Amino acid sequence: MKLSEGVVFVKEHESWFIDLVCSFQPQLKSIKFQVWTLEKLSKGFQIICTDENKNILVTQDYNHGTFITDYIKLFVEGDVILLANEH
Repeated sequence: MKLSEGVVFVKEHESWFIDLVCSFQPQLKSIKFQVWTLEKLSKGFQIICTDENKNILVTQDYNHGTFITDYIKLFVEGDVILLANEH
C-alpha cells in the first residue's frame, strides 16, 4: 500500500490503526474505494469501514492503546491510503 503524507504522519505516531487497515486489504481488494473511521469511545475505539455506498464492510472494537485524536477518517483508493482532507 502507498501512504499519503498525512497517513505517514499518523503511522509515525500511531501505527496500529494503519496496520489494521492494511491487514484487511487482501480480503477487500475488490472494493476500490473504502472509507475507514476510528472513533474514541468511553473505553477504547470503534473502527468502521464502508464502501462508497455506505455499506458496512468491517466493524471492530479496539480496546488497547491510544490514538492521537478522538476521530479520524481515512480513504483507501486502489492501493493508496489517504486522509479524508487529502482527497
